Amino acid sequence: MRSRKGSPAFHPGSRLDQLSIPVDPGGNDMLYIERNAEGKIVALHKQAGKTALEQKISIDEEVIAFLEGDAKAEALIHALTVTDNHLIRIIEDLIDLLVKKNIIMYTELPAEAQKKLQLRRQFRKNIAMADIIVDDIV
Repeated sequence: MRSRKGSPAFHPGSRLDQLSIPVDPGGNDMLYIERNAEGKIVALHKQAGKTALEQKISIDEEVIAFLEGDAKAEALIHALTVTDNHLIRIIEDLIDLLVKKNIIMYTELPAEAQKKLQLRRQFRKNIAMADIIVDDIV
């Protein structure tokens, strides 16, 4: 086996980069392909299996497209995670607004939700107080 860093199919951080897979006589990494009912690649394996008998070299266009699609999915998941924090704050503010306008009562929320909201309020209060102290010192 040889390192994929010299191979044209090497993508730092990709799943291919992390695999230890056989190399064909021409020096290309060999992968076993698993396909779904529509014929699309759904997994890459370093060894043959019941559902992965077809072999392709790592620089095959279809293999590269599959790996790049995986990277796009990971980027979308990361973006979703980053926006979750903003959405949480919006939901907290919305709950506060609904309570303030007497549309809902805070006590109508489940006990666990009340505890979590109170804990987050306390965290924000502590952070705000810490900022004031730091600003006063500097």
